Amino acid sequence: MSQTVNLQKKLLALLPEEGIAETAITNASPIQYIKSIRLHEARRKILFDHHSASNAAFDVGYASPSQFSREYRRLFGKATSVDIRVTGNS
Repeated sequence: MSQTVNLQKKLLALLPEEGIAETAITNASPIQYIKSIRLHEARRKILFDHHSASNAAFDVGYASPSQFSREYRRLFGKATSVDIRVTGNS
């Protein structure tokens, strides 16, 4: 039980402190805003639903895993594999 609570705390710490809606206020274009929402949803699926990176990418509408990986790294500053390792779902 305590391991589950610790894992949840670690996962929550990885999520952005600002809400996704904050992106809309920071002069992001509509395309950037939608991309951000898709990437945040994919990250949620990886961290909490234990999806693989490719499954999460396809679930949020990416047809190209390589494009998804590039955009994920650009937004979050790390590869999907880092977040997957955090979940213990390698």
